Amino acid sequence: MNRDHPNHHTDHHYGDQGDGLSTHPHVHNEESLRRIVNRLSRIEGHIRGIKTMVQESRPCPDV
Repeated sequence: MNRDHPNHHTDHHYGDQGDGLSTHPHVHNEESLRRIVNRLSRIEGHIRGIKTMVQESRPCPDV
């Protein structure tokens, strides 16, 4: 992460041809960050619910 810009980082992913790892600078705007955080919060809630069901020994179809 670039310390000069808190929303700037370098993105690592496989190239378009699947021929190896490529790297490029990447900046998320505030709206993009808000949507990412909201999505992660929903995922976190779902995982917490699954964990609770497992701890309560709920039947597999319920989980």
